[in-house]
Order: sequence, then structure tokens, then C-alpha cells
Amino acid sequence: MDLLRGFQLSGGDLIVFLGFGNAIVLFVTTSSLAEKHRKAARYLGLFILLYTVELLNWTILPSLRQSLGIFIPFLPVLFFIPAMAYCFINAIGNANFRIAEESRWYLLPGILLIPYQVVGYSVLFGFPKSGFATFFVSRAEHFLYEGLGVLFSFVVLYAALRQYRNLKITHEATVKHYRYAFYFISFIMIRWITTYSMDLFFPGTLPQSVFYGLYAIEIFLLLLVGYRSVTNPKVLAAGHLNNSRMGDADDLKRQAEELRSLIVQNKLYLNKDLNRQHLSSEMGVSDVYISSLLKHGMGTTFYDLVNEFRTQEVMQKLDNGQGDTYTLDYLAEEAGFKSKATFVKYFKRATGMTPMHYRQKRQN
Repeated sequence: MDLLRGFQLSGGDLIVFLGFGNAIVLFVTTSSLAEKHRKAARYLGLFILLYTVELLNWTILPSLRQSLGIFIPFLPVLFFIPAMAYCFINAIGNANFRIAEESRWYLLPGILLIPYQVVGYSVLFGFPKSGFATFFVSRAEHFLYEGLGVLFSFVVLYAALRQYRNLKITHEATVKHYRYAFYFISFIMIRWITTYSMDLFFPGTLPQSVFYGLYAIEIFLLLLVGYRSVTNPKVLAAGHLNNSRMGDADDLKRQAEELRSLIVQNKLYLNKDLNRQHLSSEMGVSDVYISSLLKHGMGTTFYDLVNEFRTQEVMQKLDNGQGDTYTLDYLAEEAGFKSKATFVKYFKRATGMTPMHYRQKRQN
């Protein structure tokens, strides 16, 4: 205990240490979940655990080195953190997700980091006055370790975003839960990239208290998502992660017909404020899935599809003689159009003539 006599935890260090302890509990708890919920929860728990370990590297570990009077190396977890975020997104869409050939390379930087540190520290202690040892202590750990980690996170975050946008989940509560989890993970990576860049180009501009404040917020948000995942496993219901073609042609056609029938039968297009979020809620899927289905399955956009139905509504009323009773502006507004310019644009696209000309032809 004499070795630790001079070791003291600051308030910020204590928050990080408590976050680390909770992350361990959270990760262990994921093992008790049902099989269909366990995979995604375990990757999320592992992401949180590795994140808190990395915070220990920069907060408690330096104080512990000074107290013990010995050198303790950084724990090589940094490059595994974005890889776990990627695995988490994939496990949402596939309860049987395994790290396959195409995703194994996301683990490669973390694996290579281990021998890099072994070699680096061996040179440091074997040849403490060599040029490489000096470089390793002064710049390599900061630039090669964290700088390459920033670049790697950019790549993984982009890949995870692409996977997330093709994610279909049938429960709205689950959609919100995973959306918040994805936002929190993205926020942490973006914060890390930003603070690292500032520290690299403008060293010393950010006080330690700012970092501790950000750490506290991030730990709280991630633990909130993590504990909600294990205490309410229903929000972990696995979704369906589509490939770039969103399934085979028959499945794609069926989904497109379901969407079209939902809009037409319920006349959702009559709502002037209809948007993808409303439509995703009616269909029971995420709004990003709606966008992907429209693009890949129907070759159109949300507004083009909705305004097509609105145009057909106006044309039907004109064909039934209602153009003699009501003005074109009134019929357009009742069909859901918000502006006259949009109405005329889509009407001409559908018929090749203006609404006024079309009405005159029907009257004759």
C-alpha cells in the first residue's frame, strides 16, 4: 500500500473510474440476455467498456505511473472502439452476425497496435537514448496512436452510417433506441476527432476540466443507453439489414406494393404535412428504410411519389366534373398540395399540360 500512498483520484478521475466499473457490470450483464438480444447488446457493452478503458489511459494511468514510480504502458484498445461500433450496427440487423471476411479488416488496426506497442516499448527500455526511443515517447504515441485512430474512425463511422441507413426495424421504440445509441456513438467519435485536431494544431488551448466535463457527459449517455438495453431487452429486437439491393427482386416488389397500398388506401397524401417520419410510423419501419425503399425499390423520391398521388386525386375530381364547381386552387389544396407552383409542376409532368388546359379539354 506504500506504493499507492501518493496516489489520489481527482473528481474527474473518480467519474471515469465509476464509469469503468459500471461498464464492466453492463458487459457482464449482457450474457444473461436471450440469444436474439445478446449479440447487439454485447457489442454495445464492449464498445462502452473499451471506451472507458481508453479514458483510463488518459486520466488515471498517468497518475498511477507517477505514484508507483514505474512505467505502465497504454492499454491497446483504441482501434478496437470504432470496430465495435461497426459490429454493433451489423448485429442490430442480424442476430446471427459473425465477423465475416469483409468485416475482419476493421479489427486489423487494433491487432497490429499490440505488436507495435511491444516493439516500441522494447526499444524504449533497451535503448532509452536512441532516436527512435525519443520519437516514440515524444510524438509516436500521440501521432501514430491517436492520429491514425482518428483516420480509422472516419472510415468506420462512414461504413457504419451506410449500414444504419439500410436498417429495417419493425418496432418504433426499437428504432428510437438504436437511433439514440448511434447518435451517441457518432457524437463521441466526432468529439474525439475534434479535440484531437485542436490538441495537435493548437496544443494547450483546451483545459483539462473541459475534457473531464465531456467525459462525464459521454459516460452518462452511453451508460443510459447500455442499461436501458439490458433492463428492457424488447428494444433490442433485431431488425433486418438490407444489402445494396435490399433483397431479391420479388421481396423488393412486395415491399414497394405494401408502401404504395398504405399510401393509397389510407389517403395519406391528403395530409399537407406528410413526411417520411409519418410514413415510417404508419408502416412500422425506420424513416431511413423508407428512403432506401423509395430509391432502390421504386426509383423515386418521397415527394415525387406523394405528389404523384395528389396529382391523380385532382385529375380524378376534374374527370368527375368537380372542376365546374370548385376552383383549381381549392382542388389542389384539398389534395394536399401546399403551393400552386408545385401543383402545376407535377400536373404538367403527369399530363403534359397545365391544370387549366386539362380542365378546359374535359369541359369540351
